[in-house]
Amino acid sequence: MSKRKRPGAARTAHRARKTNHKRNSRTNTAKGQGPEAVRRTAYAFVEDGATIYDFWAFRPRHDYIFAPTGRHWPMATIDSIFPAVEIYGADGKVLLDEKGNPQTMKASKWLDRERHVEELTWAPGQPPILMDVLSTEGGLIPSPGNNSFNTYKPSTLKPGDPKKAKLWLDHCYLVYGDQADHMVKWFAHRTRFPEQKVNHGIVMGGPQGIGKDSILEPVKRAIGTGNFKEISPKHLKADFTDFVRAVILRINEAHDLGDIDRYGFYEMTKQYTASPPDVLLCNRKNIPAYYVINAMAVVFTTNHRTTGIYLPADDRRHYVMWSEKVKTDFEQPYWDKLWAYYDNGGDAHVMAYLQQLDLTNFNPKAPPPKTQAWHDIVDANTTSEDSELADALDNLGTDNPNDKDQKIWPDVVTVEMIKNQTKSHITDRFLYWLEDRRNGRTISHRFDSCDYEIIRATSNKGRWIINGARQAVYAKKTLSKHEQYTKAEELSDSYKRNKRDKQDKEPTLQPDLYDDAAETI
Repeated sequence: MSKRKRPGAARTAHRARKTNHKRNSRTNTAKGQGPEAVRRTAYAFVEDGATIYDFWAFRPRHDYIFAPTGRHWPMATIDSIFPAVEIYGADGKVLLDEKGNPQTMKASKWLDRERHVEELTWAPGQPPILMDVLSTEGGLIPSPGNNSFNTYKPSTLKPGDPKKAKLWLDHCYLVYGDQADHMVKWFAHRTRFPEQKVNHGIVMGGPQGIGKDSILEPVKRAIGTGNFKEISPKHLKADFTDFVRAVILRINEAHDLGDIDRYGFYEMTKQYTASPPDVLLCNRKNIPAYYVINAMAVVFTTNHRTTGIYLPADDRRHYVMWSEKVKTDFEQPYWDKLWAYYDNGGDAHVMAYLQQLDLTNFNPKAPPPKTQAWHDIVDANTTSEDSELADALDNLGTDNPNDKDQKIWPDVVTVEMIKNQTKSHITDRFLYWLEDRRNGRTISHRFDSCDYEIIRATSNKGRWIINGARQAVYAKKTLSKHEQYTKAEELSDSYKRNKRDKQDKEPTLQPDLYDDAAETI
């Protein structure tokens, strides 16, 4: 019959071990083998192919990152698969306790002391562990003793022969003709300089089934499939933003925008197609949000030429391509041959070609060329309201002394000022459009196309009290912020009232009788 353990025996034994550990620590410190010696080295246990050196302690959550994959492991798992770590002294010898047995420490505790990170980030071109560096809202900053874990993983594909990339190049030019020149250089920059931001995106347009995916596939493998993210427009409004950890982000089918209108979609993608901002907030499920380097470049794919994305006339963020090819121009054997080429080393040849391509004439910070497809989209988004608003601004403006055919538009204007013009200066249709409450957000875009922006008041929810009613005021973008606010304030009732009160309080000057007499003489 087995002997029963008395209650509390385990706790008593634990306390005894803890007391012995403290005593041994004091003994070793007295011998010159203090905590600094403990931090020297440890035996690397191997368990199921993973070593303790494959892990980093993530202090904010007290869990452990498996470096090869970036997955977070709980403390209990670490201590269950790795035995206690033997502690070595500065002389390279194992530290012994009073009984002559090797001193040990739990694997998780050793990682907490020796291999720890305080922040996560995603930073192409940086080492896996950014020692003495923290990733913050202001970017990467030095911080002695604190480290950041870099979740970026480069491609494992090995470059092939650049001379054998012809099949992919032929497909690119077959689909997009000469428009493919800039596209291929854009891909080459992404492959060679993933840490650099390209300040414009690529719009790949054309009917379904012409091989847009087939153009992107070897590029995806060249930069690393984990660095190529694909989302739909609706994901831009989602709570989780793991897609910002991408060398290339593909926004697929830029037409089915869900509850996002085309103008809102354009505004939402601004921070992704260009920098600043220099960092983006990455919010991943079950992991604390952290900041990543804004090195992402965006590819938009769409099957709709003029009813897909919105582009204003002053757009500098999109290189637009459109293909006249259709699905019936390609037969199945064509696709079988192309994808067999990718799967049998062709992807490596494409990678090698992109890595050696001359990029002397490619400036990642300059605006892209404006193609015919770009003009088509801009023209399609230039509505009759734009022209009628410009006409109304002409009527409110003054003559330009340097150009008789051009008017100088007012510095600030309101919708009511536009509506209150004589009937000869504004059409009934345009007046009805201005008065329709459903067009409230669209009106702001129409003013924006005329180089005006809204100026918010400091009270009344950003509206100005003009003629007894709350109104939005639009000011020229060319004015400074101070000038915009001053001009808008001059339209307000409070400004006019204060000016009138000031004039009423000024004393009336009496004529000087002596001066009058002198003038009479």
